[in-house]
This record gives sequence, structure tokens and C-alpha cells, in this order.
Amino acid sequence: MLDFISKIKKKATKFLKLDKLKKTRLNRFLPATIATVLGVIMILITVYHSTDGFTTLIDVEPASMVHETESMTFTAYMLKDEKVLTSYYTGGALYHVKNAGRVNPGDVLADVYSDPIDENVRKRAEELDLCIEILENSLAKDNFNSGELSHLYYEIMGAISSGNAGLISSNYGELLTLFNKMYSYAGNGEAVKQMLDEYKAERAALAKLYTGYYITEKTEDSGYFFRESDGYESIFNSQNIDELTYDSFMEMTGMSPASERGFGKIMLNYLWYLAVPTVKGVSDSYVIGETYDVSFPDADNRTLKMTLSDVIYDSTNARSIMLFSCGVVDASFNYLRIQRVEIVSKNVSGFRVPATAVCEQNGVTGVYILKDGRATFRKITILYEGDGYYIVSAQYTEDSGYYVYIELNDSIITDCKNMYEGKVIE
Repeated sequence: MLDFISKIKKKATKFLKLDKLKKTRLNRFLPATIATVLGVIMILITVYHSTDGFTTLIDVEPASMVHETESMTFTAYMLKDEKVLTSYYTGGALYHVKNAGRVNPGDVLADVYSDPIDENVRKRAEELDLCIEILENSLAKDNFNSGELSHLYYEIMGAISSGNAGLISSNYGELLTLFNKMYSYAGNGEAVKQMLDEYKAERAALAKLYTGYYITEKTEDSGYFFRESDGYESIFNSQNIDELTYDSFMEMTGMSPASERGFGKIMLNYLWYLAVPTVKGVSDSYVIGETYDVSFPDADNRTLKMTLSDVIYDSTNARSIMLFSCGVVDASFNYLRIQRVEIVSKNVSGFRVPATAVCEQNGVTGVYILKDGRATFRKITILYEGDGYYIVSAQYTEDSGYYVYIELNDSIITDCKNMYEGKVIE
């Protein structure tokens, strides 16, 4: 230290060309000045390191809940247990049962005529049948429930905002029924009844336009009655679903539908299936027994919850058929035999975390959060990896260890480089 100061003195004297008096003054004050400056520098360095350069500026992002889905598109085939209904006459039919309506043995299904029915008459008859059904339900004796109306209203408004036309069409009849119930409950029951009588009178007048001979057809079976058949009832049938193989299914897809159609059909079992041909790598993304959201673009994007019942492989184990089952029987749904479907493969909810925020501390994966002005390490459980981010579990168990899990609205430090427990943050 003394040698260092002496060298500085010699250089300063030589540079400044000092006389003897000034040299004496320099020898007296320079050591103390240099020592003071060095002391201040050492203090500043110590404080700097103890506070990480006084403070560290960082970016934070609040832990927020997100929902992530991934879907795959397939061509699917509907397999149902159905029985085609035929009649001696093949003209028009005056139906006594609504489409997709539940029937029991002995129920009258339709009067089937020898002469064809005008298409406009048939369509108007179907419209009237729907109106009559809604008004009859509206006049039922069960009490009006305003909470049910409010819930259904907001559900439909949500479907409108999301473009889910299938949900709208499946609920509009129920919504009209509830509105009419409210109207009747407010003292206008007679007006609703008068409207019902008018529709019934128009429906009876339409029935007179059906001409020729007719046969009244009844059902021998219980199930769900549909007014149309597509010719595939005997091909894509689910009666022997447990015996289905990859080869037998592929043989089905090459068959042509029957040319002769009946006046309707009975769906004997409410449970029906979607057969989805694919490859092993894709079917491995789904788990047998799990329930998935299946969307039908050709049916107003209606979404149904369906269970993966089985996966059937070919002899090479490379190709497969996924079998999804469903118990929804609904007149507003388009049961097109062969149609596109979009099936959700991943459905994840949790906290969104930037990928740059994730690091390891002592072998534990986690992030640093800003708490009380310092960096604090928190555990995470990664559920999903996106483009530059992760979704981590929002559920956690009690942990007696040093680290705990992140919680909603924690301030996540977006860059974990050079972070450690207790680091002071501005």
C-alpha cells in the first residue's frame, strides 16, 4: 500500500514540477486523500454486491388462469342400432309422433297414404307439429321457474357470441316454452290456449289435403322414432359392436346404401357410436374411458361429449379405428351418417407461465416470483407446453418442504437468469 502511494507521489511531483514547499504539502496530504478515496470505493463495492447493484430492474407477469385445447379433424361414421319401417303404401305420411320422439310397442306412428303429399304441405305440417308441442308443454301444470329461464337465456347468448349455432338450435324450443310459461304465469294462459287451438285447427285442415288410401302404422318396438331413413341402417349398425374388427369396418365403408327407403325408422338403443379411422400414432393421443368434446361442423358445429369406448387395430397394429359412444338423441341434431368431426385431444386449464421464467433450483422445477421486494422461488407442475409458454397446474397439495407452489395473481419474474432466493428487486 505504501509503495503504491509513493509511486503516485513521485509521478504527481514529476508531472506537476513542484518546488520543495509544495512537495512537502503533497507528502503531508496525499496519503490521507488516497486512503479516503479507496475506503469510499470499497464501501460502495460492498454495498453494491449486498444489494445486487443497489436494485435489479425486472419484468413481471401475473399468474392468470388460461384454458388450452387442441383438436384433430377426422372423417367419422355413425353406427346405430336401427330398424327401417316400411308400409304397403309409399305415398306421403301423416305422422303422429315427433321426430326423435320416444315410442313404445303399440304406439301409432303415422298414417301412410297411397298418394304423394305436396312438399309444402308436409313442411307446414312439421312446423305446426313443433308449435303444438311447444304450446302444450307451455301449458303443463308444473310451475314456472324464472331461474331456469335466466340460465337458458344466458347460455344461448353465450352460444350466439361464440358462433355455436348447434347449441342455439337445440335450445330454442325449450326457451320458447319457458317464455310461454312465463306469459301464462302472468295471467295470459287463455291467450296461449287459444293459439294452441288455432294451430291444431290448421293442422287438422292440412290433414284433409292428404288423399288416397292409407294405412295406420304402429310400432312393435320401443325406442326413438325418426321420420327418415338413409339406406345405411343395415350397413353401419351397432348391434354387434363388440365383434367389430378393422377389416369388417373397412368393408362397411365400401358398401352402397339401400335404394328402398321406409316411411321412418326406430332407433332401438339410445347409445350410438362414432367410428373414426386413423393411425396408431394419432389414436395413442386419446385414452379409452375418457370423455372428449366432439364438434360436428356439418351439424352447425354442435358439440357433444363422447366417451372413447375402444380402439380397434389392424393386423399390423399400425392403423386403428377409434370408437366413441354417446347417448344424446335429439331431433335438432343432424345425424348425417358420414361427416367431418373435430375431436379435442388436449383440454388443459391452469396458470400461464412464460418459458423464460422457468428454471431449476436444487433439482426442483419452478419460477421466481416477486414478493416483498425480493425474488422468491416457487414450484410448478407443467401440464402443457405451448409456443414460448407453459400451462402449469393450479392444483397443489400441502407441502412441508421449503418451496411452495404459485398461486393466482402471483407476480412471476419473466426472466429467471441470474435469479436466486432473496435477491432484491426494484
